[in-house]
Amino acid sequence: MTNRVNNVNKELRLGLAATVLWAAAFALGSHTGFTLTALSLASVLVVIAVARAIDVRALFRPRLLDIVIGVVVGAVTTGATVVLYPVLRELVPLSDQVRAYYLLVPFSAAALPLIVLIATAEELLWRGLFLTALARAPAAAAIAIAALAYGIGQLGGAPLLGVIALLFGVLWGLEAKLTKGLTAPLISHVMWTTTILGVFPLEP
Repeated sequence: MTNRVNNVNKELRLGLAATVLWAAAFALGSHTGFTLTALSLASVLVVIAVARAIDVRALFRPRLLDIVIGVVVGAVTTGATVVLYPVLRELVPLSDQVRAYYLLVPFSAAALPLIVLIATAEELLWRGLFLTALARAPAAAAIAIAALAYGIGQLGGAPLLGVIALLFGVLWGLEAKLTKGLTAPLISHVMWTTTILGVFPLEP
């Protein structure tokens, strides 16, 4: 029991440290104009650290159902974002922050592998490490804590990103809990990100 508690504390400390690192990398990249580079370097460090802390292979054993769930959730969230954004933009002044985000993370075919790397690192950290560490906590509490940490990690980019990450952190956390793995949330995450950045950008 004591060993398990120590392991949980170690995993949570690592998760919090990685969250701070991520926010710092995002802020540094935003101020220097090298956001993808900074987040890619942070991603490599996160992947290495998480792979040493938990059994990553167990989180990526996809079943057909996981793939279907990932694709469906990715398609629904992408469609909802494209349809609802013009409505939200009329209610809340979002355009400037969204345009600033597109300047921070310009999409191109060359950037696609980096975007996948970053999404993978985010899933490993906030849906993998955190939910593994909080496996014995009530599911709602574990998902909420992981989503909150995810939102904090994105604040280095912009306040709006923190809010978006909090919302999607809950959704992708539910996927991870439901499927007991990261395949479904990773597919949804990559689908949403690449589509909104490169196929249906919200702002010109």
